[in-house]
Amino acid sequence: MKKVLASSAIMVACTANFASAQTSVTIYGVFDQGFTYSTNQKGSANLQFTSLGVQGSRLGFKGSEDLGGGLKTIFTLESGFDPNTGALGQGGKLFGRQGFVGLQSTQWGTLTAGRQYDPLVGNLAPLTSNGGYTGLYFAHPFDNDNTNNTIRFNNAVKYASNTYGGFSSSVMYAFSNQIGAFGNDRAWSAGAKYENGPLKLGVGYLELDNGGASTTSPNPAGTAPDAPVTASRARMYGLGGSYQLGPALLGAVWTGSKYNNVGPTLTSGITNNFNNYELNARYLVAPTLMLVAAYTYTTVGISGRPGVVNSKFNQFSVLADYFLSKRTTLYAEGIYLRAGGDPFIAGANGGPAAQIQGLSASSTNSQALVRVGIRHSF
Repeated sequence: MKKVLASSAIMVACTANFASAQTSVTIYGVFDQGFTYSTNQKGSANLQFTSLGVQGSRLGFKGSEDLGGGLKTIFTLESGFDPNTGALGQGGKLFGRQGFVGLQSTQWGTLTAGRQYDPLVGNLAPLTSNGGYTGLYFAHPFDNDNTNNTIRFNNAVKYASNTYGGFSSSVMYAFSNQIGAFGNDRAWSAGAKYENGPLKLGVGYLELDNGGASTTSPNPAGTAPDAPVTASRARMYGLGGSYQLGPALLGAVWTGSKYNNVGPTLTSGITNNFNNYELNARYLVAPTLMLVAAYTYTTVGISGRPGVVNSKFNQFSVLADYFLSKRTTLYAEGIYLRAGGDPFIAGANGGPAAQIQGLSASSTNSQALVRVGIRHSF
């Protein structure tokens, strides 16, 4: 009888401990719909109704469980989707945007594992116009620096520190999971940021090794199946800052990227070097109206071909966002891109062609778009 009572007491105590743990799950999402008019895609003007806009449409779940002693279990599951067709984004993956679980400590920081964003996206991208507020069409040409989060990483383990005196940092390693080819299609990244009142600073670095080589391996997914980089080594890096002046936010960012041995063989000898110089500004005209403007100058140097190729791009972008409520906005944006120098992409006449991120290339050296849309978050 005493053994039965003791066992019952232990079960009651364990049940009480589990019941006292604080568990929460949040469901959230974004709908972004609108009309996009482009002046030239493959030689023709075009009017499209799409969900590609300021934010990608998504449905997400975030949760945490308090384990006690300042320790929590956390998870995020996030799906991208097209509300016009119902199709999943990111190549049809159920949780293509993010899917990770981890432990968060008030003393030691956060350790997560799964499909997640790299530290360059976490620490530096928010200081760019596209990574901070405006989204896809404001991205630097071809999103060569991944500040628009074109590449997400599978098999990734990431550590993020707590914030000390306004400073925090993070590191990530994404495994290739390839037998006998550990170095193919792996990635690593590091970044840091500093925030002190109106001042924000950020730096980031991302490297992918033998990206795209995994297409013939036992693990064709590799670390970045949604946007494989076919280069023996791709490096992306940069630094930036912003300063709040009353209703105005002013920012400046430099990013660079270097792709070695570009092409499916990874032995081409061709190297692409990008440099992006961005100035951006946000201004809160009224509690219900936000204006955004950005200018990016991009240079591209290509070696390994006959001669040396030098290309350049000038991109001007503006956006007006009108808040109907805290969760619903109407917006209008305009982007103009002009290509110069040697052709990075050849147009119809053999000269340089322009290509705004998210569109097909123009047949000429210029391209422009205007988009009006509605965005709702929940």
